[in-house]
Amino acid sequence: LSKLGANVTGIDFVKENIEAAKIHSRKSNLKINYKTKDFEKEKINSKFDVIIIFEVLEHLFDWKSFILKIKSNLNSNGVLIISTINKNLISKFLTIDLAENFLKWIPYDTHNYYKFIRPNELEFFLNKNNFNNISFKGLNFDPFKRKWSLNKNINVNYFCSCVLN
Repeated sequence: LSKLGANVTGIDFVKENIEAAKIHSRKSNLKINYKTKDFEKEKINSKFDVIIIFEVLEHLFDWKSFILKIKSNLNSNGVLIISTINKNLISKFLTIDLAENFLKWIPYDTHNYYKFIRPNELEFFLNKNNFNNISFKGLNFDPFKRKWSLNKNINVNYFCSCVLN
């Protein structure tokens, strides 16, 4: 987004993640404002046109209150883009049993199946909280090509985009 000319702010509660991102942006000659803040615990006074939350919600104890906090930082007609993991037996098997426990691609105990979110749960909550134009796309990994692709299959990882009324 920075390469496209957007004014970008990266926020994470883990200082090491921010430091790694700063190194990457310097190497890539990107102008990004980074903040070490915890959206769950700290008030962030800035407003944004777009908020992107990738692979965060499935790690939270209360993803609904997190989205409500994020909503307060989104401008009217602002766009929210989320990626998370669907809650079903296929996603449990592929994410936890296979990728995490068997193949060790993901550190052990990173995910908890009970924190995964069904798309219809997310859609219902977003609708109830003045988001519209809700759209879902699947994010699927081909282990043979070791590549990700977007498609209609939302059985495991998926993206959700929506607009705040």
